[in-house]
Amino acid sequence: MRNPLKLYPSSSAFMLGELVVTDYDSGCLRSILLQANGARTQIPEIYMKVGAAHEDWYEETVLKKDARIITYATEVPIKLPIEGVEGVVYSGRMDVLAAHEKVGTVIHETKGTISKNTRLSVIRKGMVKLNQLAQLVSYMIAKECTRGKLVVGYYEEDGDGTLVHQEGRDFKVEIDDSGAILVDSVPTGYSAMDQLRHRNAAARVLASGEVVAARPDKWDQKWGGPCGNCNFREVCDKFDRGELGGKNEFIDAGRAAARHADDNRRPEPEAAKVKVAKPKPAKRVASRSNAKELKKTD
Repeated sequence: MRNPLKLYPSSSAFMLGELVVTDYDSGCLRSILLQANGARTQIPEIYMKVGAAHEDWYEETVLKKDARIITYATEVPIKLPIEGVEGVVYSGRMDVLAAHEKVGTVIHETKGTISKNTRLSVIRKGMVKLNQLAQLVSYMIAKECTRGKLVVGYYEEDGDGTLVHQEGRDFKVEIDDSGAILVDSVPTGYSAMDQLRHRNAAARVLASGEVVAARPDKWDQKWGGPCGNCNFREVCDKFDRGELGGKNEFIDAGRAAARHADDNRRPEPEAAKVKVAKPKPAKRVASRSNAKELKKTD
C-alpha cells in the first residue's frame, strides 16, 4: 500500500457551494493538485525566518508570562484521515495548544510578517486574511475546539540583521453553536462547514488527480486576487482555453512553470530597517539672572 497523500493545513480556505474563497493561491484546488505532484517553488528564506522569530517572541513574551494560561505545548502534530476519501490524510503542526483558566482549550496560530501592506491592513485596520483564518479554523475543527487566537506580528531588521518585533494584533476566533465563525465576537459570514467543504473537496482532488473546472473567487481580479502572483496562472489559462490535453499535460506544464519560476525567481524580499530615533540636541535656555550678567558684561 502506497503512502497516503498529505493535505496540509496551510492550504486551507473556505468553500461556498462550488466556489473556493481565499486570499492566496495556496487554497486553490488546482494549486493543491499541482504541488502534490511536484510542482513546487522555493519559499523565500525570510518568510521562514520571520515565522520562527514570531513563534519565539510569542512564547517568551506571552505564553510564559500570561497567568491565565495553565499549560501549553508548541508545534503539536496532528494527523487525521479524511472521512469518505481514501489515500489522503490531513497532516500538519499546530503552533500552540493551550489550556486557559476558566476558558478551556484554545488553539493559537502565529503569523509573522515583514510586509508593510499586511501591517496596515491586518494589524492596523483589523482585516483578517481568509487563508490564515481558515487554517486556524481547520485546526479547531480537527481538535473539536471552539476557541482560537490568531496572533499576527510585524517585524523589521536591526543593524545586526536580527528581526525585531514592532507591533502586532490578536484576533479571538470562535465557532458558535450553529457552526458560524466569529472574529472578535463579530460574525464573518463563514462557517465551520464552509471550511470542511473545502478540506473534503481538496482531498477528493488529491485522491482523483482531476483538474476542477472552477477557479477561486476573484481569480481574475487585477489587484488583490488569489491568482495575482500565482506561478501557475498561465498554466490555468492554457487549460481553460483547451490548449492542454488533460490532467497529465496540466501537471507537466505546472512542473515546468515551477522550474521556470525557481530559475528566474525574484530577489529575496527584504525587511525594513528598524528606525532608531536620533536624540534631539538639548536646548540652551539662559536664565533671567544669566541674561542680566551678560548685559553687564557687554
